[in-house]
Amino acid sequence: MTGFSKADQLGRGSKGKKAVERRSSRRLGSSGMAVGDGLRPFSERRAAEMKAESPVRQAFMRYERKCQFKALGGFAVPPCFGELHIHEPWTRGGGGPTDDPRNMAVSCDFHNGWCQQSSEGREFAYANGLLVHDYEGEAWLRAGGRFPGKTAEQALEHIGIRPVEEA
Repeated sequence: MTGFSKADQLGRGSKGKKAVERRSSRRLGSSGMAVGDGLRPFSERRAAEMKAESPVRQAFMRYERKCQFKALGGFAVPPCFGELHIHEPWTRGGGGPTDDPRNMAVSCDFHNGWCQQSSEGREFAYANGLLVHDYEGEAWLRAGGRFPGKTAEQALEHIGIRPVEEA
């Protein structure tokens, strides 16, 4: 049983009209699902931005090697689960930079979702500087963000990235 009516299987709609023929460059696999390239996960512009941000993000991951939610909350937060990733307190969607260490924290998969989807997680994250409201983002970053009192250059030096000297 395929789940389709006999009329649908014969290429006709339920009222006897010929069904619309789909024309696509994608081929169908054995399950009937489309197989192929699919959508690009990122635009070319975003892919170039991510490549440029990569050294800073990698240096930050070497600098902070554990989930900051667990480090700040101890037994008050649920246990960590999953890989570690860079979490941006002032989110990219809210206008936050993704290449500034003052706007980075390391979090596991679970806590990254917990602070976005759980009211308890959001409350904890806002109270501990792991989430910042969009309207507070610029002032928070000027004050040093996750590195209070430091400029972006000082924060980069702090995590081990030295500025390039111009000759």
